[in-house]
Amino acid sequence: MTPGAAIAYLLLSYGMGGVLTGYWIARLKDGGDLRSLGSGNPGARNAGRIYGKGAFIATFAGDALKGAWVVGCAKWIEPSSVFILAALLAVVLGHMYPVWLSFRGGKGMSVFCGGAVLLDWRIWLVMLAVAAVLVVVLRSWTPAGLIGVSAFPLLWLLFHWETGPMLLGAAVAAVIVNAHRDNVRQLWMKRS
Repeated sequence: MTPGAAIAYLLLSYGMGGVLTGYWIARLKDGGDLRSLGSGNPGARNAGRIYGKGAFIATFAGDALKGAWVVGCAKWIEPSSVFILAALLAVVLGHMYPVWLSFRGGKGMSVFCGGAVLLDWRIWLVMLAVAAVLVVVLRSWTPAGLIGVSAFPLLWLLFHWETGPMLLGAAVAAVIVNAHRDNVRQLWMKRS
């Protein structure tokens, strides 16, 4: 793949990330902007709080499919771990900071989940197992999911022994954890 083609695909991945499922569900339901309702986040949890379980499922599925599509196409186009993880990072960043919505997007968890399944289903299953155990212990999905995502770079290194892609995986995990910093702060205040 030429450098120009790789850059074009990464830009396309970023652009695809900017198509926020929850935003469009709110627009179709009642013309609202999910970013100004509930928690102000256009993600699956807020869509579920405002519009019900069906909106949660549709938003999660739409955003996860977006991540899976970008990773699946990247694997088909150029089976390089660096390129595939760069595409995952691009779609997550596009979801979090969409240009056309003044850089106010979601937090990237659903997009990451969809991409991670196609990236390496074994890693995804370990992250899911870690999160599931922690949900029981911590009684909250947010820290459990974030710890699962934070394990991603180490799991990549464990399964693949590639440091370059591991660093890109660390970048993906870092931007997702950073996007949830207010949630973590609120949980910390509740427990203190």
